[in-house]
Amino acid sequence: MKKNRKKLLWLVTAFVSLIGLFLGQQIFSFASTDSTSKLKAKNGLVAKEVASSTVNSTQESSRESVSHVSSEVNSSQAATIETTEPITSEEIEVISETSQEKNTPIEKVETVEEIVPEVSKKNEQKLAPNSIGINGIYKPFHSLGTETNLGVIQGAIDAGWIVTTISTFNPRDNQTTYFGGHNPGIMNFMEENLQTGAIVTVVDSNGTSYDYQAVDHAVVDQYGEAMLNSIGMRVIDLYSNGSNQESIAIQYCLSNSELMIMWYLVPFF
Repeated sequence: MKKNRKKLLWLVTAFVSLIGLFLGQQIFSFASTDSTSKLKAKNGLVAKEVASSTVNSTQESSRESVSHVSSEVNSSQAATIETTEPITSEEIEVISETSQEKNTPIEKVETVEEIVPEVSKKNEQKLAPNSIGINGIYKPFHSLGTETNLGVIQGAIDAGWIVTTISTFNPRDNQTTYFGGHNPGIMNFMEENLQTGAIVTVVDSNGTSYDYQAVDHAVVDQYGEAMLNSIGMRVIDLYSNGSNQESIAIQYCLSNSELMIMWYLVPFF
């Protein structure tokens, strides 16, 4: 019986010890956790204070640096203003000459004659009023207006003139102007150059030039019965009345022949 009581007492004591041990561990664990949390909170607060202090120090340092730089810039500007001297007229002239030297081209520019296309002979020379030309050769003409008297016309031709008749030359009158002269003689330049498609230039009394292109011709005797097919007229009719179209007619004798040639030209302007 005593053994049983001892055994029971031992069991109760062991059970109480176990419970006490368990409770002690729980209390220690809770205390340890609470202490750790407080430590972490404390450390966080300290870290925040350190960061805030660092930021404040950095900002203060930046302000001091900016202030220092601004002070140096102001000092530099002041020194520049104080030490700058006004530029004299002699220095301005030197600067101007230096600038001009820098802007002077190094390479030699080609002459205008080398780079500009050759202008026509017609534009190179000043054309005389009341003249007629072909291939740059110009000769004066004598206007007889609307003269129809063959004696008067032939007398002016025999005097060595290029004469005009049928009408006074007017590029806007819608009529033929007749040009005639001797060959050999003053009209030899026409015989040497005039052909179908050639351009003849007539200069009026104001010095204005007008181009005409040769489109037709006929070889005739003194009776002028040959036809100019482009206008359907006999040469004698053209000579007497004109074509009633803006045009010119050029007549001269053929070299070493009793025959004459009549050219018909239309505006090329």
